[in-house]
Amino acid sequence: MFLAVAFVTAVLTAPPARAPFTQNNPQCLHAPGQESQEQRQRSIAALAATRAINSAQAAYSAKNNRSYGTREQLAPMVDANRVNLTEGADVVPGFTLTFDTTPKGYWFMVADTTDPCGFRFISNQSGVIFTAQPIR
Repeated sequence: MFLAVAFVTAVLTAPPARAPFTQNNPQCLHAPGQESQEQRQRSIAALAATRAINSAQAAYSAKNNRSYGTREQLAPMVDANRVNLTEGADVVPGFTLTFDTTPKGYWFMVADTTDPCGFRFISNQSGVIFTAQPIR
């Protein structure tokens, strides 16, 4: 149920398509093998933020009887110069963070606000990181 809610939320919060999606659409900023150097650096920063959040959750959970932390509780556990967990702020420049915790787990999404194809990283308490784009 938790993952279903996370999936539906991710799909419903996806930005609208601005261009028809194709595998090699040059308007997609993060098309496999076609990212510019600038976009590659941005996606690497977003992936590093995603890993930092998972690591902070693992550390928090280990110290807090297997419960998971909120943004505010995790903020001191990440490098504030590289990852911003403040509500409403970009987690890294150009990427927003959608974040939710429950008594049994957490899920979050780091989405590129500039990519017309809706590129994002998604993860949860399993620690596995997925890349995603809305279905076109």
